Amino acid sequence: MNARLWVAFLAVMGSTGCIIVAGGGTGGGAGGGGGTAKRGDVTFTWSFAGQQCNQVPAVKSVRVTIPGQTLDNAGVFPCLVADYPGIVLKDFAPGKYDFTLEAIGYSNEKLFAGASSFTINGSVRVDLDLTPVGGPNSYAYLTWRFPAMQGAPNPDCTTAGVANVLVSIDGAAATSIDCKLGFGTNPGVQTPFLSAGVHTIELTGVNATGYAYYRATSSLTTRAGAPVTAEYSLPWAVGGVAVKWSITDGSVGQTCTQAGVTDIYINFVDAQGNLVYGTNGAVRADEQRGQRAALPHPVAVGRPPARFVVVTRSVRHDRHSAIGVFDSGVGGLTVLKALIERLPMESTVYLGDTARVPYGTKSGEVVTRYSLKNAELLVEHGIKLLVVACNTASAVALPALRARLPIPVLGVIEPGAAAAAASTRTGKVAVIGTPGTIKSGAYQRALAAERSDLEVTTRACPLFVPLAEEGWVSGEVPLIVAREYLGGFVTEGVDTLVLGCTHYPLLSTVISQVVGPKVTLIDSAHATADRVAELLAQKDLLKLGLSSVERHFLVTDVPDRFLEVGARFLGRPLSGARQVDLKFS
Repeated sequence: MNARLWVAFLAVMGSTGCIIVAGGGTGGGAGGGGGTAKRGDVTFTWSFAGQQCNQVPAVKSVRVTIPGQTLDNAGVFPCLVADYPGIVLKDFAPGKYDFTLEAIGYSNEKLFAGASSFTINGSVRVDLDLTPVGGPNSYAYLTWRFPAMQGAPNPDCTTAGVANVLVSIDGAAATSIDCKLGFGTNPGVQTPFLSAGVHTIELTGVNATGYAYYRATSSLTTRAGAPVTAEYSLPWAVGGVAVKWSITDGSVGQTCTQAGVTDIYINFVDAQGNLVYGTNGAVRADEQRGQRAALPHPVAVGRPPARFVVVTRSVRHDRHSAIGVFDSGVGGLTVLKALIERLPMESTVYLGDTARVPYGTKSGEVVTRYSLKNAELLVEHGIKLLVVACNTASAVALPALRARLPIPVLGVIEPGAAAAAASTRTGKVAVIGTPGTIKSGAYQRALAAERSDLEVTTRACPLFVPLAEEGWVSGEVPLIVAREYLGGFVTEGVDTLVLGCTHYPLLSTVISQVVGPKVTLIDSAHATADRVAELLAQKDLLKLGLSSVERHFLVTDVPDRFLEVGARFLGRPLSGARQVDLKFS
């Protein structure tokens, strides 16, 4: 089949939907239909073990292979186009054709597969239900529910406070699944292929920061040849308390506003005298919450009895407060540099978590825990807005940070994705970053939210970070590394390349040398600085007048290395940096 451009048309096939039509062909398959046989089209539709594309979010695309035929885009098509799971391949010569369909994930892994054949004597339709890859034909659909609460006999995921359910089968590493996919859905969340028989399963319901609220350990019995369904009731893994407070001046009661208190932090002290939720406390609440709050991290069942301590602290911020920026190390200084250039009269406080760098190789749960600590320390400095300069932290920790902090929080991924979507002419965008950022899929999701028609390629480039920190940003060594990582982008037709790590702008000259002048480099730092300016203006927090500008630098390890390397990233010497302790409990 000759490759042609795709076009879209409306077809009625059980329901009306928009199907991709791929180019026509001139070759015949084996066993042509004789003199009366007709040329025709083949319409493919697909599903995945009985589920549709929107029920299997791990599937990015479907690859069609027909031996002896050349298909558009190497036979790789989106799972859904205009809400229809299928394609039409045009103009086959009469005959019989074998084919395979493979569902491909965001990391190019094969998730589902199926194979069959079709015979052309006029147009035909093929409906194929792909099966999971990797084992005997035995699997299960899982659903879950949570204990009844006051006013909610069957609480949903939001009411139960559960963001994800961690599922481990037979002691394997747990898979994190969006809670909503297994609550009140039919048939539920599909497991991988399993051997027929009895398996041990553990399900843990966790909140947005990864704290376990519910846990169940049970059995799962599968049978060969057909899936089973299993529902699990997840009991509480924690115990907690609701806390109410009042504020008085002598005998006169006051509101939070009257008392000048904007935030209240609550903590427990266990039987050994340890603070259960660390130095800063567990929850922020204000007058708008009715001076009442339930602790987001209840005390784990089985812990020693605890008494509670209420710690109050007034946190004030206004237009003259500083902008806070944190990163795992020095890379975020490229974002700070862009902020200073865009908003030179704004004061800034920068925190580099140099004791725990890098974040790109750590789990999402660990990165979120570090990010919350970074943010809490910067909030104590009275900042009015927080910029998460680390791409990895932006990818995994923004929801937890926005839920916890009383100030606006911005990451670098959404502004960078918006700039890339506006820049590309061909619709082919590439993203490079650390392994953690690429694995998270955050850029892919952000780009898809900007433009659903984009074709996104990603690549982890871990060696760029040490090259940037060592100052090897030109010459033969970085050029060899860049060619190894990026050489394929030119032949793939990419016209926009997102530098998805704060270190990478230092290597932009070498990167441009490899990908060529027709590829536009997107530095998220400048797009983020523009977004900060817009948000401060919307919140009426832009600094006015010519008051003094302060630049503070904080690090969690000795500052010598930070000062040396940081000068290259900021483009000028740093006046000094103070070492701080994040005090993890």
